[in-house]
Amino acid sequence: MDLLDRVFSSLRTQGEVWGRITLTGRYGLAFPKQHAVFIAVMEGHCWINQDDGQEDKRSDGPLTGLSEGDFLFFPAPSRFHLRSDVDIAFTTPLTALQLTQWEETRSLDYCDNTGACVSLVAGCFTLLSAEAPLLFRELPPILHVPAQEADALSRQVRAMMREEIASGEPGAMSTVDRLAEILMIRTLRRAVRENARFAAPGWLRAMNDPRIHKALQIMHADLSVVRSVTQLAQEVGMSRSAFAERFRTQLGTTPLEHLTTWRMAHAADLLRADGKMKIGSVASRTGYLSERAFREAFSKAYGCSPDKYRKS
Repeated sequence: MDLLDRVFSSLRTQGEVWGRITLTGRYGLAFPKQHAVFIAVMEGHCWINQDDGQEDKRSDGPLTGLSEGDFLFFPAPSRFHLRSDVDIAFTTPLTALQLTQWEETRSLDYCDNTGACVSLVAGCFTLLSAEAPLLFRELPPILHVPAQEADALSRQVRAMMREEIASGEPGAMSTVDRLAEILMIRTLRRAVRENARFAAPGWLRAMNDPRIHKALQIMHADLSVVRSVTQLAQEVGMSRSAFAERFRTQLGTTPLEHLTTWRMAHAADLLRADGKMKIGSVASRTGYLSERAFREAFSKAYGCSPDKYRKS
């Protein structure tokens, strides 16, 4: 399995389509903080930006123009703002009535019968995997795919979303939910391809180094296999010292530190997924021959024992 397939399959995201947003006239709306927000533009044009999330002193980020066919994804938790034009200086938070309407009808309308109409599909992804933050933390804060830069398949997926929404048939929003996840994966893959060379130290940049990429593929193929740094170096055709130095340069961490971080995240997923799996089994499936050593490593990583983590 390719490394990206391994990482993406570990995300186990669960999409949640909030619904369709229809806006006309002049507006500036502030939306509550969410994680992994996605927006697909069905019609029209508007402007969007994030803020730093500080309630007492908001610091707005740069505006991004959105047009029909665009897809945008915010990997990190943030509030966001929609504006009809760049001259809108302030935004107004959604009212309790608007939030209730959105929750009940999956539709939010803000219309004053003037100006062009913009229609969006918005939602977020619930990240069911403890491994997901390890991927998302290295991504740019905004992943924007303009319609003219999207590949043919992504354009087809967006067209299917439009058709499902227009149909109003039973299960339409669940279908849109799945289609949005496909767009998210394709957007993430595009981000990896375009940002790997310029990223800060981390697995994203390491993808651009053939030998370190190969080492990561070996490490992530089966987290239960115990390998030494010397063995990894030999498998990628390098000396131990050269491999260790190159790995740290590309990822900002040692091979064993990287492996331990991902093993602990995988262990957390196993504990949540199967309430009856014995701790010893979790230990062996994450490369620990000793249950005691695993418990110590897990407590250091999560601040509690595996048993307490499972109960919580």
